Amino acid sequence: MNRRSRTIATVVVAAALALSPLAASAASAVNVPSPTDTSTATTTPTPTPTVTETTTPAPQPAASCAVSVSTTTVGASVTLSCTGLVPGAVHSITVTSTDPATPDSAIAVAGEKTTSKTAGADGTVTGVVTLTAAGTYTIVVRDQTNAALSSLTVTAVARATPTQLSETGVDPLPLALGAGALVALGAGIVVLVRRRQVS
Repeated sequence: MNRRSRTIATVVVAAALALSPLAASAASAVNVPSPTDTSTATTTPTPTPTVTETTTPAPQPAASCAVSVSTTTVGASVTLSCTGLVPGAVHSITVTSTDPATPDSAIAVAGEKTTSKTAGADGTVTGVVTLTAAGTYTIVVRDQTNAALSSLTVTAVARATPTQLSETGVDPLPLALGAGALVALGAGIVVLVRRRQVS
């Protein structure tokens, strides 16, 4: 081998040795894929909505009305009582006659033909009705929406007069005969006493 060939071989070897660190560095610079993340993602649980129980209010008792008597005498008072009404609500009491000839003045409900009453905390209402003419009357109780809650019938009859007493079965003839007999007996006793005094 000549001298020139040796020189070239030496240069090539030196170049190869010089390039070997660069090749190693380049090889290490190659991106190596990172291992796949096999961990399982943690799922955040969705909170369950809280169910609020709704309390159903107790049912309102049905309204009920009644009168103290269904038949009364003219001028007497009749008491109207209602229960199961809405506490604090205003209710109207209306009294009407079935006879169109009956004047309005013959009906008095606490001084009126129609009056308003406020139900107490216990849901009750009390009213007084006075009828001053004979006949049949209807008492209607309405709530604040004007809905009829109750309809009642009351009959007012005329008071008995002295002439009507004989129609009830009392016969005045025996009483008159008895009174006449007593008067005659008394007169006879007076005559006998006077005769004794004269003799």
